[in-house]
Amino acid sequence: MSLSPTDKKNLRAQIARFCLVAEKYRDRWTYSQVRPYPGLGHAPSAYHTDDCSAYGALIYYWAGHMIGKGVADPLGEHYSGWGNTETAHAFLSAHHAPPDKYRVGDIALYLEDAFQHHHMTICRTGGTGDSAWFSSNGSQADPNPTRLHYRSDLTGVYRHPALL
Repeated sequence: MSLSPTDKKNLRAQIARFCLVAEKYRDRWTYSQVRPYPGLGHAPSAYHTDDCSAYGALIYYWAGHMIGKGVADPLGEHYSGWGNTETAHAFLSAHHAPPDKYRVGDIALYLEDAFQHHHMTICRTGGTGDSAWFSSNGSQADPNPTRLHYRSDLTGVYRHPALL
């Protein structure tokens, strides 16, 4: 489904809102790599048990629902509760975001091959690599805001096809 410019603006607003609310209620989020991941359709202020990639799927599912438009699962698994950073890379790899022109909803992937410590974050405030804010749910203390280069294994920043 192709989104109108207004739909894209509204989707980005809902993505940013989800991230900000989730960060505010981080004490209700428990980090776990459980699959299938739970929580689709639950408010960001609800209790959640998810990891970084599930967080990305929850954000896009919620945002699409809030604007009344279905958007594809950024994990490439049709919101089945499955998928991870690697499946997200397979789904997003053809859609690089323009360097230093990051927008809300862009997805940063960190793929450390040696130890499989893969990770993803979602842009919640657009900008450059130094000024944009990303939201991360990669540990028990999260969701938290991060900068793009807070890890050394950044593979790339990708734009969800719905936001192209």
